Amino acid sequence: MVAFGRRAIAKLAESLHSSDGDLLASSLADLKALLSNQESKMEAIHNDTLVPSLVALLEKPDHTAGAADCIASLSLVCQGRAAVKDAFAVAALEALLPSSSVSAASALLSLSLSRDGCAILLESATLVGSLTDALSRASADLKRPCLAALANLLSQPAAAEQALRAGLVTHLGKLVDVSEEEEVVETALQALCNLSNTRAGKEAVVGAGILPSLGAMAAKGGAAVKQRAAGTLMALAIGEGRQLPDECIRPLVLLADSDDEETARNAVAALRSSSEDPPTRRRIVRCAAELGKEPSSLVFDNQPWPHSERFLSQRALVSQ
Repeated sequence: MVAFGRRAIAKLAESLHSSDGDLLASSLADLKALLSNQESKMEAIHNDTLVPSLVALLEKPDHTAGAADCIASLSLVCQGRAAVKDAFAVAALEALLPSSSVSAASALLSLSLSRDGCAILLESATLVGSLTDALSRASADLKRPCLAALANLLSQPAAAEQALRAGLVTHLGKLVDVSEEEEVVETALQALCNLSNTRAGKEAVVGAGILPSLGAMAAKGGAAVKQRAAGTLMALAIGEGRQLPDECIRPLVLLADSDDEETARNAVAALRSSSEDPPTRRRIVRCAAELGKEPSSLVFDNQPWPHSERFLSQRALVSQ
């Protein structure tokens, strides 16, 4: 790489056509290192043969990981995502998921980190289903990028529809469990939260019987998990007046006084929305009294933000 100097990208692009396996491996490693800076990314993107060559190398088992890593790096910039799209990389990466390619899943995750990247991914009508299928047989290393990519994609309505058809809710329900790594639980909760911002998603999550698990995470999880669990319960309650079970109400009442502002906001919003149902309101008031808390701050509009009902529109909350 050093010997090529300013022509490093051009020379490496040429070497990607080599039939020498060792040369290909070293070229991919050098290219990955070079792509850590923005200038080299731009040069690589504007090389006519480099990205198509990387996509072609995805089919070679010995070089799949190196090529996918380079594609992931290029996908972090807008022009790179456009080049990846033009080279039909998404289909090639998706085809690698059944073989449990962590690098391919990580490249898809890189694309999902931006709104335009999500749009590119969703041009594949089968990708959400492929990522969902990967969760059922995934190792921990593969599960993380697949789950994170799904969580990002679910911010788009089209992805939510695909996810429901693929049965994603069932998989997510199994991941919201104390036996899972906290990072996995946190990401699964984010996916559930995004999915619960649609009417069909709310119905699917409630119908899958996940509410008690959400309450358990809000009560016993770490700080980040509690925040995400409260956010998911908020998304489920807003706009629907859903009746939260007692397993959810008690942890939400406790989280309403959390030192973390977002956690407190999520908890109060969930309680406010569910309190539109009179029996649920009575249960909230009773629970607050048992815990020695002032119920009016949870169900009445007499407190400043984050306790004031006038701020609790679904549009404002979803944008948080």
